Amino acid sequence: MIDYNDKVVGQKIEFGSFVATKDLIETYCLSVNETNLLYLDESYAQKSFYGKLIAPPLIFVSVQFEVELPDPEINFGNARFLAGQKIESLHPIFVGDTIRAIGSITDVYEKTGRTGIMVFVVNETEYINQNDLLVATRQSSMVHREVAGE
Repeated sequence: MIDYNDKVVGQKIEFGSFVATKDLIETYCLSVNETNLLYLDESYAQKSFYGKLIAPPLIFVSVQFEVELPDPEINFGNARFLAGQKIESLHPIFVGDTIRAIGSITDVYEKTGRTGIMVFVVNETEYINQNDLLVATRQSSMVHREVAGE
């Protein structure tokens, strides 16, 4: 069994918040070459189902927070990499919404694959608007493993 700090699993950490401003949305759209008028044209968006500008569903990936999840202190391996992400967009983010990000380490587990033992650290972040509505979730997994020659 892998040695790690299991006390951090399940701890909810508030990373901070951001406001989905028109400038933030425009900058994000420019950086990813997004041209959807629902994000960029107020008159078009007003005639849409939403009735006003919305943010691209992944706008939160462009925001950096200073707070991080606690370190589970995995005592294994000399290499670490992202094993994957799953993102669910549950509700539109509108211009002017304030979005809070709350994260936690949800699981740490060991798995043996073709190349040996790997330790997965799974974390989840919830994105909640000013009305306490969950607008998105992001789950990601990091893998710790032993790499020869490192």
